[in-house]
Amino acid sequence: RGMFHRGGNYFFFITSPKLGWKIAAMIPDTVVSHEARAAVAVPIIGLSLALVLLILLTLGGLNVFILKPLERFSMVTRNIAETGDLRQTINIQSKDEIGVLAGSFNSMVVAIEEQEIVRQASEIKYRNLFQFSWDAIALRTEEGFIDCNQAAVEMFGYEKAEFLKLEPEDISTETQPDGSSSRELSARLITDALNSNKVHLEWSCRRKDGTVFPAE
Repeated sequence: RGMFHRGGNYFFFITSPKLGWKIAAMIPDTVVSHEARAAVAVPIIGLSLALVLLILLTLGGLNVFILKPLERFSMVTRNIAETGDLRQTINIQSKDEIGVLAGSFNSMVVAIEEQEIVRQASEIKYRNLFQFSWDAIALRTEEGFIDCNQAAVEMFGYEKAEFLKLEPEDISTETQPDGSSSRELSARLITDALNSNKVHLEWSCRRKDGTVFPAE
């Protein structure tokens, strides 16, 4: 038995062991090429369809599990930044990294909201203590007075808007009991107060109508 190629054809032959005859078959190249292409074409088409399906599934999964959650994440963070409303959370229930990130973000938002509630409550508490105290209280920075309570307004006899434009020497006698200049001494004491946060002193004050009274 054997095979050879000649003249654009494949020849296959076998010898009969009993008769000694040679039986041959001829197959043209075109037939062999066509059958080979047909045999290869089916797997290639199947593989191509499988790849297309895999790409579509990947894009669909990417959209559902990554792009959509990230879009919700972006929308909530943008709304919080624009409105300051910390009651907004991200509703992502997945167990992947994006779900974990969303859970951490929600926990952070809740913690910030709780801190904000505590801060506002504390601010209200101290604002009430400031406004309704029987003692005159004025708040000052290096630039000047920024606020005062009603007790300070009544004690010095100025309207609040007037009081906030004053300097310490405007509501003090020209000199203090020890003979120090009120202007120079107040400037030094304000610096000490800003540096150490606490200064205790006895002071000679003057109301709008010129009345002098001692203060501590």
